[in-house]
Amino acid sequence: MRLGTPDEVGLLREPLVRMRSILASRLPPGAVLLVARDGVIVEHSAVGVVATHGVDGALLPSPVPTRTDTIYDLASISKLYVAVVAMQLVESGSLALDVPVADYLPSFVVGRRATVRQLLSHSAGLPSGHKLQPYPSVESRLATIYEVPAEAEPGTAYKYSDLSAIVAAKVVEAVSGSSLDALVRKEICEPFGLVDTLYNPPASLLPRIAPTEFQPDRGLIWGSVHDSTAWLLGGVAGSAGVFATAYDLAVFTQALLSGGPPLLSEASVKEMLTDANAGIGPRSQRGLGFDLERESFMGDMARPGVWGHTGFTGTSVVADPASQAFVIVLSNRVHPTRETPRSNPVRADVASELARALR
Repeated sequence: MRLGTPDEVGLLREPLVRMRSILASRLPPGAVLLVARDGVIVEHSAVGVVATHGVDGALLPSPVPTRTDTIYDLASISKLYVAVVAMQLVESGSLALDVPVADYLPSFVVGRRATVRQLLSHSAGLPSGHKLQPYPSVESRLATIYEVPAEAEPGTAYKYSDLSAIVAAKVVEAVSGSSLDALVRKEICEPFGLVDTLYNPPASLLPRIAPTEFQPDRGLIWGSVHDSTAWLLGGVAGSAGVFATAYDLAVFTQALLSGGPPLLSEASVKEMLTDANAGIGPRSQRGLGFDLERESFMGDMARPGVWGHTGFTGTSVVADPASQAFVIVLSNRVHPTRETPRSNPVRADVASELARALR
């Protein structure tokens, strides 16, 4: 992807100014904004600061400015990467979406009734989360996740569930014989040369990584995943764990918006972006991994065909195939504390600015 010329920015110029203003005034401590249309980046800017507190939790003498190449904890946007590698396995014939999960993970109790498709669409009947702190190892924590009983019969209800994503990732690992982080690196990052998309980033990248929350037991979370469940699973989980820059996320988004290649076929992308929960009930629409037409963070962009996802740390992506446009907001709104205003209204207002500009 390349940066657009002034002529290519065109009528988006004023809406982009308003987007920057919204983020600067309402999404502390700062953010990176990236907007693209027709494969061209028309906005890539940084606002505010990326760090106000240090490793000891004390206020820094001088806040650290946000940079356009700041690496953020994407939080639940990580689920999109799991969905893509799962569909790659479907294309290769190694994985089937509509067979019982227990065919791949025999110890997963709900897996005798739930399918992989239901895991990816959050309709497998699993609860949203599960406390892992009492368990002493990654293996014992996974074992207790596999034993969690269903709250609803699979396929009858929608409930956004980190557990569904975690189990889906373990299916992918079981089928491929490879770890999730290795799969994402080989199958998503390497084809595009994305070196700033990774799990458990090395210490050498810390100067570019946005710190998140200061917690009494973990100190300043900086360079490790903020999500406690993913952290207790070693930093590589289906629910969270991916770190990336706005540019890297834009390349990933553009590949899907352009139809899929080289990541997936157009048929696979179409299936991923089709409501897998049709008939379950209102406000249950989900693709395979993707959120569809969700007004809460898409604002006026929430229309048929529009897809995206959010992350608890303050991240979002909203993409519209009809206009071939998307907007990415990456922030660490949980720094130094999660006691900040809700970020969905801000993300929705930014997306609405794009929607109005595209009319």
